[in-house]
Order: sequence, then C-alpha cells, then structure tokens
Amino acid sequence: MFLQILLFYSIFYNGFKLDYASWDSEKTKLHGALVHFKMGTQWSSD
Repeated sequence: MFLQILLFYSIFYNGFKLDYASWDSEKTKLHGALVHFKMGTQWSSD
C-alpha cells in the first residue's frame, strides 16, 4: 500500500513538472491528462 502511494505521488509530480515545463505544448497537456487518468484508475483499483 505504501509503495502504491509513493508511486502515486511520483507519477503526479512528474506529470505536474511535465505540464509546466512546456505549458504551450498540446502534446504535453495531453500526456499530463493521460498520466492523471492512469493515476486515477490505478488509485481506485486498490
């Protein structure tokens, strides 16, 4: 369970960093949305 939380935060942080690295990039925003979606499904499947 602890590892899942750790993974959750690392994915969230990396996605967040990516979004801000190139805010104008649509691809980055799409990737961020995909990361958040995957993160959400992972979180609820516990």
